[in-house]
Amino acid sequence: MKVLLVDPSLYTPPYDGALADALTRRGHEVTLLARRPRPTDPPVGGNVRVEPLFYRDGEWLGSWAVLRQLTKGLEHVSDLARLRWLVRELRPDVVHWQWPSLPLLDAQALRLLRPYAPQVVTVHDGRVFKSKAGLRRLMGLGWSRFVNAADALIAHVDATRESLLRLGVEPARIAVVPHPVFARPRRTPAAAPAERREPGRPLRALFFGRLSDDKGVDVLAAALERLGPDARLHVDVCGPVIGEDRRVHAAVSRLSQLAHVSLETRFVPEDELDRRLRATDLVVLPHREVDASGVLMKALGYDVGIVASDVRAFREVLHGTAGARLFRSEDAGDLARVLSGLAASPADVARMQAEVAHLRTHALSWTRAAELTEAVYARVRTRRADAPAMGAA
Repeated sequence: MKVLLVDPSLYTPPYDGALADALTRRGHEVTLLARRPRPTDPPVGGNVRVEPLFYRDGEWLGSWAVLRQLTKGLEHVSDLARLRWLVRELRPDVVHWQWPSLPLLDAQALRLLRPYAPQVVTVHDGRVFKSKAGLRRLMGLGWSRFVNAADALIAHVDATRESLLRLGVEPARIAVVPHPVFARPRRTPAAAPAERREPGRPLRALFFGRLSDDKGVDVLAAALERLGPDARLHVDVCGPVIGEDRRVHAAVSRLSQLAHVSLETRFVPEDELDRRLRATDLVVLPHREVDASGVLMKALGYDVGIVASDVRAFREVLHGTAGARLFRSEDAGDLARVLSGLAASPADVARMQAEVAHLRTHALSWTRAAELTEAVYARVRTRRADAPAMGAA
C-alpha cells in the first residue's frame, strides 16, 4: 500500500517514525508530510522519508514568534491546497493524519481529499485543544468537525475512544491500537557509561518533557517542598516551559529554589535524554490530565520505576504491574508519601525496575501496531470499494 502520513506541525515525530518504519518493513511505501524538522525536535527515527510540505516560509522566521504564527496560519491554507494536488497526483491508498494544526481548515481538507483516498486519523489526545481560553471554543468546534470528517479513527486508550463517541463519532469508525513502547537507542558496551548506581547514594528521579499545566508541574513542586533536602532523593527536572500559565511559571520558580532539585528549562536532545534515563532510578509523571503519554512510553523502554498519577490513561497502561506506583491525581501530599517511601526502600525500587523490564517484554510491539493499523486501512478501503454497490442496492 502507498501511505501518506500527515503531521503538519510535526507534533509526534517519534511515533511517526516508528510507525512508518514498521509499516515499511511490512512492505508498504510510506511518506511523511510535515514541516521542516528543527534542531530541537525529537528525531523522527526509522528510515521514513520526510517531505517538508508545510510551513516552508514560516519556519525560517525563528524567534519572531508572532510573525511566525501569523505566516504559518496563512501558509496553512496554501499548504492544504498543495496537499490536495499531491494526493490527486500520487493517488495513495490511504492518507493517515497524525495531528491537525488548524482543525476547522483541516476538517474541510479531509472532506476535499476523501474522493481521492480514504482518510484515517490517529487521535493521540482526545482532550485537544489546550489553547488559551479565547481559542478553546473555536478549536473545539474545529476538532469535532475534523474527527467526524474522517473515514476511520485510531485511539490508543479507551478513554480517548469514549471522548470520540461523545463527539458523535460512530463506534464502527473507531479502532483502539495501544501505543507501543519506544525502544531505547542501541549502544555498544564501550559507548555505555557506568550508568548506575553507587551504593548509599540518594534515590534519583527524573521528570522530563514539556513543563505545562496538564503535566502537573505545580503538583511536583508542592510534593518536593514537603519532602525537603533530607529525604535522600534528588529529582532532575528538564524540559521547555510551555505557554504563559502563571501556575506553571510559579511552580518552575519554586523548583529552582530547592536544593534537592536540578532544573533545566530547555529542550533535551535525544542522546542526552538517553543518558539521563539510563542513570535514573524513577521517572515521575504527575499529570493532572492525559490520554496517551509519549513520556511514559519512552520511560518504559528503560529499566526505571514509574511513579504516576492515577489518571485513567495511566491506569489503563500500568494496570496490574508492580513496576509502577500510582498516587492520587493532583494530591501533592500523596505524591510526597510515595516518593518518601521509595527513597527509604532501595529494594522496592529494584523490584519496580525488574517489573518494568517484564512489562516491556509483553507490551505491544511496533510490528503488531503496524498490523493493527494496516487492518484499519484495509477496512476503510473495503468500505470505499463497497460504497457504490451499496448505493446501487
